[in-house]
Amino acid sequence: MKDIKSSKPIVAVVDPARDGLHPVVIRTLRANEGIQRLVYVSCNPTATLVRDAAMLCSPPTKKYPGRPFKPTLSQPVDMFPLTKHCEMVMTFDRMSEEEYEKYHGTTDSKV
Repeated sequence: MKDIKSSKPIVAVVDPARDGLHPVVIRTLRANEGIQRLVYVSCNPTATLVRDAAMLCSPPTKKYPGRPFKPTLSQPVDMFPLTKHCEMVMTFDRMSEEEYEKYHGTTDSKV
């Protein structure tokens, strides 16, 4: 990540197992503000995607520093017709400093 020029936006793609993202992965995604977009492919959209989205989009904490993401697009994908199972592809974009300040009242996202 250090070799990537900061002027280039970085897109991360995650496709976790049914257990969702490990907290260390969420912390890393949040802390690396060079990542401007996150594409999350979920096979468990009603449980772990919801949990992980809450941690990705919440205000910064000591455990999850950095400007939060915001959900921008979601698309269900029926890869298993005639079953109850459905995949979900969700796109999150990093909040800009202006958006963060508007909703959270400070530009200090490092907490």
